[in-house]
Amino acid sequence: MPTKISILSLPVYTKHSQFLAIFAIEPDGCIIVSDTQRNMEKKNERIFISYKRVDKDRVDALRKDIEQATGEPCWIDRDGIESDAQFVSVIMSAIKNCEIFLFMRSKEHNNITNHSTDWTIREVNYALAKRKRIVFISLDNAPLSDWFEFMFPNQQEIDASDATKLEH
Repeated sequence: MPTKISILSLPVYTKHSQFLAIFAIEPDGCIIVSDTQRNMEKKNERIFISYKRVDKDRVDALRKDIEQATGEPCWIDRDGIESDAQFVSVIMSAIKNCEIFLFMRSKEHNNITNHSTDWTIREVNYALAKRKRIVFISLDNAPLSDWFEFMFPNQQEIDASDATKLEH
């Protein structure tokens, strides 16, 4: 006799997102088969922030300052991603829906050895492809690597290495 499997889909609500979880229910338990991001009621953030994880504390402080100064929420990769399965699609959606792409650059970007696999490089390249307004923000005033100079020869940059220089 074949095993009976029931399929159940339930909306899941979190602080930052809503998604549909699809469960396959077997007699001995329950397994999540997939989950799909649903930004049905959530307002899309106009500002996307790309950064290296090592710069998290500095980026979080700048994000707070930007949100207070502009009154606009900023999207960052810790918002609205509930599972690894969602990571790529949520990042792509956030970039597609943003108007301004903030590329928070630091000396860590000069240590990138493979530009085709680095997430921040993938993000900025996708933003370029989608014709987003890209704003470079230097977190530590590190010089641009040769790769960055070649790829973004005329890119202006905001120096955020000294918070006292920034005006609201």
